Formats: sequence, structure tokens, C-alpha cells
Amino acid sequence: MTRNEFFKSNEMKKTRATINGCAFCGYAIAIAGVILNYVYYKTINTILDAVIIIAACLCIQLLQSRVAAIVLAAYSILNVVLVYIQNGKPGGYIVVALAVFSLVATFKFQSAWQKVKKQQAGAKNETEA
Repeated sequence: MTRNEFFKSNEMKKTRATINGCAFCGYAIAIAGVILNYVYYKTINTILDAVIIIAACLCIQLLQSRVAAIVLAAYSILNVVLVYIQNGKPGGYIVVALAVFSLVATFKFQSAWQKVKKQQAGAKNETEA
């Protein structure tokens, strides 16, 4: 069984749904942020923010990447702090929540995948002996 097959298996249905949901929410948040910033402030300076979020979400969705989830979490926390410093009020908590859910889901998937790999290696070694 390959990693992709395992990801699409019934065993990973809930985790797959969480990962895909986080990714799609991240895409929506990034695109909505750019559009709303342009409508209200007539600037497009949030494009870098959107690119970072979309890139992380793509890696989370396509690769189930723990590193991308960690980067998204660190970036979102930094973003909340910077928004608070700039505006005097907190903002951007939705991305923090998204990052937490993606952290949990990607770590859960990678842990389950490591167990399957060990089982496959053990079964392979038994058949060779």
C-alpha cells in the first residue's frame, strides 16, 4: 500500500476530511482577505499573506505535511501579534484555529502512516525469511 492509497483508505476518512477541510478553508480565507482588503482599503498588500497561506495549505492538502502545518501555525501566531501591535486589537484568529486543526490532522496521519509502514516492513521481512 502506498502513502496515497493509505490516505484515501476508509481508515483515514475522518483525518482526510479534516485535512481537506483545513486546506479549502485556508484557500477561502486567503482569497477573501485579498478581495476584502482591496474593496475596503484599495490596496493589494495582502497578496504575500495570501500566497503564504495558500502555499502552506497546498502542502498540507497534497503532501499531508507536518512542516507546512507548523509553518502555518507559526505564521498565524506572528500575524495575530502583528495585527494587535498595528491596530491595537487582536485579529486573525481564524487562521490560528485553521493551523491548530491542520497540525492535529497532519500529525495524526503521519503517525498512522508510520505504523502502517512498520507493519508492511515486518510482513515483508517475515515473507523473506
